Amino acid sequence: MIIFQVILAAVFLYALACVLIYCVQHRLVFEGTKEHEGSPTDLDLAFEDVWLESQGNNKVHGWFVPHEDSKGAILICHGNYGNISHRLETLKIFHDLGFETLIFDYQGYGKSTGIASEEDVYYDSEQALKFLMKRTQSQAEDLIFFGRSLGGGPATYLAEKYKPKQLILESTFLTIPDVGAKVYWYLPIRVLSRVKFANIERVKAISCPVLHIHSPDDELIPFDHAKELHAHSGSEHDIIELKGNHGKGFLETGTPYIEALEGFLDGSLEKAVESGLTV
Repeated sequence: MIIFQVILAAVFLYALACVLIYCVQHRLVFEGTKEHEGSPTDLDLAFEDVWLESQGNNKVHGWFVPHEDSKGAILICHGNYGNISHRLETLKIFHDLGFETLIFDYQGYGKSTGIASEEDVYYDSEQALKFLMKRTQSQAEDLIFFGRSLGGGPATYLAEKYKPKQLILESTFLTIPDVGAKVYWYLPIRVLSRVKFANIERVKAISCPVLHIHSPDDELIPFDHAKELHAHSGSEHDIIELKGNHGKGFLETGTPYIEALEGFLDGSLEKAVESGLTV
């Protein structure tokens, strides 16, 4: 009788865990914070506040960072934590390389209203792209899309649909269920997941040049994700290896990372090879 009760309690707790994951998964995927912890002016960058109309009468906020002698424009899709104010180093890197940028917050992040969902992220990323094309008087094929971590989802979505000049995928994943299955290995995550961001399916249909960047020591998204994305994207370039962890690997890598970006954006990866970054 006691054994039966223990088994029953274990089944109940397991079922409860499944229900909780199913109900709160959006909070686990979208970990936005509201308070800004800086602005581009902190790094001596001029910028413009951007407001985009979203679904459900919500508004999405972003920053456009111009460049007086621009080589081109980059749409930045950031990761799942914080908000655009936590990506100032990335804005500075691209500006120093000669590019103007647009970065935007998902719904519920920073000054953006609403609550983020996969559908809304796709919609808002399209609105951001349309703004950038109008602001820079460019077509999608003239622009570069950059997706870091969660941002790989909207970046691959846009790249498949709009065919940009180049695509950079940094520290991103195959699908959200693949990431969740690693963290919650004891739960049927692939059955429970309502958020997909199926990057692996989209990279197969992307025809522009793609650069994959990832750290072998990434504690959240295994390096194998980058390898599989790379294998299916048809990229002509080797994977660029970062040092360090998931969130700060690009900063720890430093100059070699910047040189790899510069080499790709200029149409050559010779500088990356010289830096010893390629796999």
